[in-house]
Amino acid sequence: MKSYNKLLVNGFVFIALNVIDVWLTKWALQLGSREVNPIMALLGDNFEIKVLASIVVAFLLVFFKRTNILIGLNIGMGLVILWNMSAVVIATVVH
Repeated sequence: MKSYNKLLVNGFVFIALNVIDVWLTKWALQLGSREVNPIMALLGDNFEIKVLASIVVAFLLVFFKRTNILIGLNIGMGLVILWNMSAVVIATVVH
């Protein structure tokens, strides 16, 4: 049971990190930054798709019990969030 709880927590963390990423990306874009993710650049302002996709991915990884993949994705999303935070800080200083 303990490993399943770890899996669920990582699934929820993945979704939360993606929501934070969307929020920071919107903020950075409003400050004049540009989207460097080619997939998101094609979607434009349709950030709801990214959140929905993160929910689907988290569900599938939890369903198939892929804890290590979720942990890796969470680390990657943490790095993306740090990148977006730096974009917001730089854009704020430049303006």
